Amino acid sequence: MAPNELQIGKTRFGYMYDGNDATPQIRVQLHRRDAGHVELIIPWSRGGGEEFYRRWFAGDAVQFSDDPERTKYRYSVPSVLSFEDIDGHVALVGCSALGYTDTLGWGGGVGRARVRYAVIGGRSLEYGRINGMRTRVSGLQAWLGIRSVSTKWVDDGAVISTHAAPPREVSGIEGLSIIPTVWVQEGGEGETIVRESVMVQTLTENAERWDSHWETHGAVRDLVAIASWRNEEFAEVRVCRADDPLRVASGDPVGTAWHEVIGPQLKPESSATLKRHMHEFMFKPADLSADPIAAWIGLREEFSRAVKPMVSSLNVSGAVELRLAQAGIGMEALGYVLALKTRSASAANGLNFRQRLEVIVSEVPIELPFDVSEWVEGAAAAYNGIKHANRDLPDPIEILNRTRECQLVFRSWVAHRLGMAPELLQQAVDRDPMVHEYVALTDPADELPGAPIASQE
Repeated sequence: MAPNELQIGKTRFGYMYDGNDATPQIRVQLHRRDAGHVELIIPWSRGGGEEFYRRWFAGDAVQFSDDPERTKYRYSVPSVLSFEDIDGHVALVGCSALGYTDTLGWGGGVGRARVRYAVIGGRSLEYGRINGMRTRVSGLQAWLGIRSVSTKWVDDGAVISTHAAPPREVSGIEGLSIIPTVWVQEGGEGETIVRESVMVQTLTENAERWDSHWETHGAVRDLVAIASWRNEEFAEVRVCRADDPLRVASGDPVGTAWHEVIGPQLKPESSATLKRHMHEFMFKPADLSADPIAAWIGLREEFSRAVKPMVSSLNVSGAVELRLAQAGIGMEALGYVLALKTRSASAANGLNFRQRLEVIVSEVPIELPFDVSEWVEGAAAAYNGIKHANRDLPDPIEILNRTRECQLVFRSWVAHRLGMAPELLQQAVDRDPMVHEYVALTDPADELPGAPIASQE
């Protein structure tokens, strides 16, 4: 029997079930376009029983004479569907219509549905809510410093020992745990693969919306991203439901079934398998408070209007102005919320961007690697320059450096708020790559004067 999986670029053929016994059985196709996107393809023939499904995709422009008021049948794709073929079940969550095509010569048509989450092995039609989620976040294992594999070198080789470290509950955050994992599998001829990782786990007694779980997992990812200032990603996602347990051949439940998920948050495996080192992070758990993850989740919630734009400035693509715009929005919000601690709402709202930057930097207890007064003036001028069309647009190198400085101040503020001692923070900032300026270089291979190239010294 083939494994129950859906590879990129592959299509599976099987049957779909929507939970309504009155709807006709139909053969469909399940296609995975890329790492995080799956489509359901539903064909029908004119006049056949499966033409029922045409109503799911027809939209408001098509009228049906047998149901002019649209009260007898469904006219949208159900949010959760079940797919089954010889390889197993797949629960399809967050389904919606992408469009359809009528094939005039054939007398039928084909509808295409977007699938937000494909739960491999899921049998329940209740996967719109889940009891648990596990994610593997790039960089998290290195940041935590958790190891489940040890190697001891001896005269005639090496002794490799594997033992998964014990799970760690995050105090103060109900249902949140860090789960170390390790497994051994056969590779090619003469090859054995040993792999270790850590999973972020949220588990609730009552099934919750996916977004509720994602919020917590996203917070952990953001913390690692701020420490490393890299676009950390979800390399693996699994979910469970209490009513869909792991079962043996007899049908008896024997434990929790953690099903693989294909969804838009999932990134290519290759981007999350690079070996990471502790020196890549500005701060580490040992540098912070007793439970930095719990402290961070509280801080992130309190300053969400600032944190989310700042983290998004890390992975904005396109023009450099977009990164400064996001960073500026975040710093503006951070300065406002901090000002509310000592001022009235009207007084805090009356602070301009320069004054809000001054509020932020007053809470960073170290010597920053640039002149603070010049940074306040320069960052404000650059931010206002990209916001207002009646002002001069800053030079791209200026934009890059003002963005970099804002991000460095923000990261330093986060580390301090999470309990990092000033002397440790000073050392970490001094050796952080973000202290180096972008400079404009001329391509030496170009004989004619060319456009400057951004480089970070």
